[in-house]
Amino acid sequence: MSADQAYGDYQLAKTRRRKFKYNATLCYAYSTRYNFRRLESLTHAIWNLASDDLMDDISPDYTIVVPQLTVTSSEATNNASADDSIETTSPKGMAYRTPDFTGVFLAPKLREMLDCPPTFEVLPLEDRLEDLTANDYDACIPAGYRKCAPSDLYSGIVNWNALKMRAFATLWHAELKRPPSRRYLYPSFFFSKLEYHLNVAIASSDEQARIIFESEPKTQTLISIAAIGEWWAFSLRTCDASNAFEVKDAAFLDHDCTPPSAPAVQLELIHDIPSDTLPIIPRHLERTASNVLAAHPNIPQTLAVPEPATGRRSPRLASSSSTQPIPPQHSERTPSNDLAARPNISHSLTVPDPATGRRSPRPASRPKKIRWLRNRNMDDQAQFVFKLRDALPEANAWSKIVLFGTPASNQRFYLIHELLKREAERLVEVYVENPELGKDAARAPSSN
Repeated sequence: MSADQAYGDYQLAKTRRRKFKYNATLCYAYSTRYNFRRLESLTHAIWNLASDDLMDDISPDYTIVVPQLTVTSSEATNNASADDSIETTSPKGMAYRTPDFTGVFLAPKLREMLDCPPTFEVLPLEDRLEDLTANDYDACIPAGYRKCAPSDLYSGIVNWNALKMRAFATLWHAELKRPPSRRYLYPSFFFSKLEYHLNVAIASSDEQARIIFESEPKTQTLISIAAIGEWWAFSLRTCDASNAFEVKDAAFLDHDCTPPSAPAVQLELIHDIPSDTLPIIPRHLERTASNVLAAHPNIPQTLAVPEPATGRRSPRLASSSSTQPIPPQHSERTPSNDLAARPNISHSLTVPDPATGRRSPRPASRPKKIRWLRNRNMDDQAQFVFKLRDALPEANAWSKIVLFGTPASNQRFYLIHELLKREAERLVEVYVENPELGKDAARAPSSN
């Protein structure tokens, strides 16, 4: 990783074997054989790898990635002390959401002696047979163990209840939606659908962030990620939308790696062709672009059809307004979120089985799969920058969409990694009494 490349060579996957796993999980998620319903859930594999690698070296004793972590906000629980004990309940007027992945900071402490439940240590080998054959055993002591005095935070997994959670904070969260079809013949069809799915993910993410800030009054900043298969965007949030997202030790943002001999060239952005120059594409034909060609044979094969007028704003505009209404959501896991649309009749036909006489489906000819990777309007897609500060979106607004694995993506993951690392280090200073203890214990062999 080099600052001279503006961190465009930063890699979440540190080894060749790990990179292979990234490729394998993306292949699996986009396989038309194994993801024939084009579900979101198969894309969890790649983002599970990315989430773990993103947090791998960020205060590793105190941070973890939790899939499907439900966040609950209510007046009765939001301001509760870490020392409170709340009985199992569903508070009145609560609101909850479930991000697909959440990166959290956990700071446990050892309970006070008088408040500490029994702790245990492993029996010596010569005493284990007697313990296993004893008739009068204590059901509150695990087999092969005996009671002992509380020792430290790393005394064995069976002693987890000797700890008490001192602090919890959400560092980031990610919301995934299913990717669009790869059978769009024109890039503007694909990117229009991609923008739609991204807007759905952003709306869910906005609501999740609101509930996270409500449930954690001490959390002041948060990073949100919205992902659609191999495409993603991010937002740097603050509890108070009027505040800026402050970056500690921000010198790395201003390292300029622009080549000294590079000419000052102003890129001319390519914009979509005016809609009045092309025929209107019926919405029911949008999913099968080959039908469009059949109905309009005069459309050149290389000509891009403009995006249909959806009436939706771009993702970064849609989320930048604090007054944008968010539709009520009772559950984020509705069938429409993760299920493919009804099958297109033109994509299949039925033929009689010679043996049984029954008719069975057989795939007919379909548009060839095309992997569109570059938007014709470069201003709508994140690009490589020569200074990392230029990759920062405005606070509480969304970045441009970026393709996973590219130098532009690497830069933004490095940026997120550095921001998370600084926030985790701050939380360790505030909530961990002896952070060096964890480093020493982590090197020692575990007793179980």
